[in-house]
This record gives sequence, C-alpha cells and structure tokens, in this order.
Amino acid sequence: MPELTSSREAPEPNARNGEDWTAPDGTVDAPVRRRRGARRPLASALAAALLVGAVAALAGGCVLTVGSNPITSCTSTSGVIVAVDFSHWTAGFVERGCDPTTTTGLDALHAAGFTTAGDQHDGPAYVCRINGDPTVAQDACIDTPPPSAYWSYWHANAGKSTWTRSSLGAASYQPKPGSVDAWAFGAGTAPSFTPASVRS
Repeated sequence: MPELTSSREAPEPNARNGEDWTAPDGTVDAPVRRRRGARRPLASALAAALLVGAVAALAGGCVLTVGSNPITSCTSTSGVIVAVDFSHWTAGFVERGCDPTTTTGLDALHAAGFTTAGDQHDGPAYVCRINGDPTVAQDACIDTPPPSAYWSYWHANAGKSTWTRSSLGAASYQPKPGSVDAWAFGAGTAPSFTPASVRS
C-alpha cells in the first residue's frame, strides 16, 4: 500500500514564517513571504495521485502481510494464517500473518506479527486491543468492552469458505493445521473478508 504523506512542505531551517527575525549579530531580516500557489506543483500532483490510488486500493480491499514468518510457511495442511480486520477504522483494510507452529489462538496472533493488550478486569488473555486499536481514547481497556465494540474471534478450517465464531477464548482454542483465524472489531459481526482472500 503506498505511504500517504502530506503535500504541505516542512518549514525550512530558520524560516521565519512571516515574522521579523533578529540574527545573532543584531541585524534584522525582513519577513519571509511565500506564494502558497507556487509550491512545487509536481510534488503536489504526485501526492494527489498517490492519494487517489490509495483510496481506490482501499475501496477494493487491501490485504497487507505482516510478521517475520513467510506466509508460504502456512499451507493447507500446516500452520495457521491469522488475519485481522481493521475495516472499522479503514474500510477494507486487513492484515494477515502466519504462525507455522500452531499452539493457541492467542499465541498464533502474536506469532503472526500482531501485538495485543488485555483489559485490567480480565487480564492479558482477553484481547482488548490489537496493534493499538482501539486507541486508548476510544477504550481505556479497564473493564470488559461493551458488546457493540470488541474484538470477536473466528475460524475457518482447511477447505472451509465461511467463518465460524469461536466458542472458546483465544488462550484456550487450538487452531487446526491449515486453518485461518480471524479477528473483527465491532458488535460481533463476522469479518468483512472471506477465508479464501487471505489464504493466497
């Protein structure tokens, strides 16, 4: 996914932003003035093109592979692919990783390259935050999150094309080899993507 940057220029070193500036030798420079419309038209056009491309990519969905384990280490008979649906914050945005040695769902989430935080009420085994979402301002993760805004946990075993909601917590569940684990934020609705879309 292209990295989005602002087209606003950073101030040049010692730029005075329209105010008089007194040099160490006591001389005063006139205010620095710039015409706003004259700022690097090529850079502005490039930034606009990147923004349009990024919006188009997200509109169609975007799957980003994370973690240090190659996604090819997880096959239809070994390992577990872990996918996290961040579309609550960015439409269509999904990150996936691979845990080649399955143990528990929580361990797989970490091995696939994701960070988690529990809440103070339930401890670290209850996933309140993944990769910093929701933010502390959105949920301080002190009490169990409300039923309208929490991370729900889903599975699709090898060969399955639909999601099954986990009946166990991630610290207790043991993913089957070749399966896909998924996490979705919201009111307990299934992930916005299919198991097949993150397998390949």
